[in-house]
Amino acid sequence: MNDGASLYHVAQLETPRLLLRALQLDDAQDVFAYGSDPEVARYMLWSAHRDMRDTYAFLNEAARQVAGGEILHWGIEEKASGRLIGSCSLILVSQKHRRMEMGYCLRRSAWHRGYMTEACQAMLRYAFISLGMARVQANYMVENHASGRVMQRLGMRFEGTLTHYYQCKGQWWDAHLYAITRAQWMRLHASTGAWRNDIHAQAALQDIRCFVLDMDGTVYLSDDILPGALHFMQVLKAQGRRGLFLTNNSSRSAAHYIQKLAGMGIAITPEDIMTSGQAAAQYLAAHYAGRRVFVMGNAHLKEEVRAYDVHVVEEDPDLVLLGFDTTMTYARMARMCDFVRAGLPYIATHPDFNCPVKGGFVPDIGAMMALIEASTGRKADVIIGKPNSEIVRLIMARTGLAKEQIAVVGDRLYTDIATGKNAGLLSILVLTGETKLADLPASEVQPDLVFSGMTDLARALEKA
Repeated sequence: MNDGASLYHVAQLETPRLLLRALQLDDAQDVFAYGSDPEVARYMLWSAHRDMRDTYAFLNEAARQVAGGEILHWGIEEKASGRLIGSCSLILVSQKHRRMEMGYCLRRSAWHRGYMTEACQAMLRYAFISLGMARVQANYMVENHASGRVMQRLGMRFEGTLTHYYQCKGQWWDAHLYAITRAQWMRLHASTGAWRNDIHAQAALQDIRCFVLDMDGTVYLSDDILPGALHFMQVLKAQGRRGLFLTNNSSRSAAHYIQKLAGMGIAITPEDIMTSGQAAAQYLAAHYAGRRVFVMGNAHLKEEVRAYDVHVVEEDPDLVLLGFDTTMTYARMARMCDFVRAGLPYIATHPDFNCPVKGGFVPDIGAMMALIEASTGRKADVIIGKPNSEIVRLIMARTGLAKEQIAVVGDRLYTDIATGKNAGLLSILVLTGETKLADLPASEVQPDLVFSGMTDLARALEKA
């Protein structure tokens, strides 16, 4: 092991005044500076380092625990001075229940500056957002009133006193236990407007070569382009990255979206757009070639299907396709239900419940699927669009990229973000459409990154 080499890999975190980074061997002198302080050691419930051998033993043991997946350990560096002033850690308590324990140590000269609140907040963000933890706890000896104030500032809740919890230096010590759940933390930050992505966002974006972009609620609403969308496209072009527009809205053709985006100042080619209608037509051509299909959709969807040599009929179909039909009549819906009730193969283009429009939402295909199920007792046999694997397979084939090089950006948890989670893509939520920050705590589907909109995403990409 060479001097200066990182002892282990951890994601780098950042606060306004601090950098949380992997420790290095040449940090040993700084670690010894706080590790040998008896007052620091007393509150951290360890034996003070007697010499540099103790410090190297500490560093190597921390490296072993990180390599074994037991702990994440950071050195705390003060940005202004570039000096290492302490260390902090997240210890895995239960993988099954997604629980971690938080700890820290800070040299005495850096006490009472609010540094530990900053460092712990960065760890909480990382635990809840990046690692998907459900709970983070912390305990400290009852005499350590400063740590109690840190816990309170973080919004952690007192859960009781642990009697004779620590044994150190031949003595048993009592400890106070504080904890916070992901739902509690996210509600706190939603109410204060304090949501921020860590510096890990920049690292996560570095290897992405293609951003799969939802449109409704992400790039525009109705006929209005959303703030930051044009700048984001400019950043992609400048960095040699690609944007692939993907929409679950099957009420419009790819040609329609190319024209619509052009009117907003975004010039794309047919290779840069994919609709759930296109994907559904390709699926029908592959699995039902030469068969007759009843299309519950408007003229745009029927054009997409016919372009793949699939026969669109009104009578005696072999199967049915449900799309987002903005021209729907009660009579055609009744006919659709008759065909489904008769047992014909039933394909749907996508599962979205609502389509965002200026001023609110209109019912989308998911609502129509619920109506059909209530009437016929049947769910769709196949759903093509996000978050299903058929869409991702087509994207990878078109771009020639691996999953690790693709990110999906959208405003819906159950379609856009679920697509990323299901397929192993980086998932990025923007809060300009259906999903609001308050929706996140109750959701089983959690994004990798969250941005208020395309403006903030573009800024993060510029820093990557």
